[in-house]
Amino acid sequence: GGGAGGGAGGGEADSAAGEESMYVSVGGVENGGASAERVMRSAFEVLDDNCVSLKAQYALARRVVLWRGAPPSDSGGVDAASCRAVAACIAEVHEGSGVLEVPILAAARHERGRGHGSVLVALLVQMGAALGCRLLVVSATTESARFWLTMGLHTPAGCSPEIRATLRELAQSSQRRGFANSIAMAMPLPRVPRRRGDAGAGGGGWLSCGAAGGGALAAAFARLLARVPPEQALAAADAPSALGYEDINSAGSFKLAADGRRVPIAYSPGERMQIGVPYAKLQAFCTPGSRGWGVRASVPVARGTVVVEVRGRMLSDAEYAEVSDTSYIVSYDDATLALKRAAGENELFFDLREQGNVMRLINDCMEAPNLQLVYHPQPD
Repeated sequence: GGGAGGGAGGGEADSAAGEESMYVSVGGVENGGASAERVMRSAFEVLDDNCVSLKAQYALARRVVLWRGAPPSDSGGVDAASCRAVAACIAEVHEGSGVLEVPILAAARHERGRGHGSVLVALLVQMGAALGCRLLVVSATTESARFWLTMGLHTPAGCSPEIRATLRELAQSSQRRGFANSIAMAMPLPRVPRRRGDAGAGGGGWLSCGAAGGGALAAAFARLLARVPPEQALAAADAPSALGYEDINSAGSFKLAADGRRVPIAYSPGERMQIGVPYAKLQAFCTPGSRGWGVRASVPVARGTVVVEVRGRMLSDAEYAEVSDTSYIVSYDDATLALKRAAGENELFFDLREQGNVMRLINDCMEAPNLQLVYHPQPD
């Protein structure tokens, strides 16, 4: 295997325009050396030494390392001053089940947010397909699940029955290398003819990202190019006119009186809550794929921060019964609704179809949510 200061073996490192500075190496514990180990350990507070060192149950696994910088020398050596490891993972082929498993994958701490993890995943997809694997399985943490979801992987609940069956068989056979409290996520791999000379599970060597080519890698670079820059997003103040709704974030929620007047929903001092993200720092943007418009923040958001309050026209049960399309209706949970009805309250649903705020653009996500709908104050 090719590692820092070690022999690489394998073929010549070709280059392609725009990708000539990225290379992938595959090999044993020598591959990437201390550089790759630092990358992997930087992403986990606790990491099994056997996994990093490819010992015990990980003895058949391989390190896959993504490098950026000057190409390796003819002998496979790496110039540490001009080539650095930017992402690394542990990968193992379970030949009997046709599964390529990745128990850990990490990007270098100082390189995160630059798309290197996406490129490494694309390379794994291509490698797995070339090796005849039919499924990519990873061990996700609650923090990384959203990344894997954007890469096309799903939790068992979002997988097909066939994939769920394979995951069960893998777990029952004790082959899966997932770590404690991890979430199994999977995706099918494309079927490609396996050619004579393709690297086997124990192979090693270097390959430039340009030479790797292929649809998966091209798609990874396309995703990077498709990231919506700030100038193509809509500020919270500009979204209403562009998307066809009235923003009432500053005025607050209201209900309609019998004569059609808007009656503001008044809060007592104890009912008001502190919003942690300035409304002007929220942006509407068109998400890739079929999810439509979404919301993002242009500033960091700490865990536990209140991002936005749901604001719209309040509906009673009778008014809600007349709504045919509930796509933009936000409700309390059943327990809170029952308490509000028992207390004689009639403001039960938020109607964001015509009046609302950017909350109306936030999509739900059952597999890897990064927001939670909460109720304040808690009912007594």
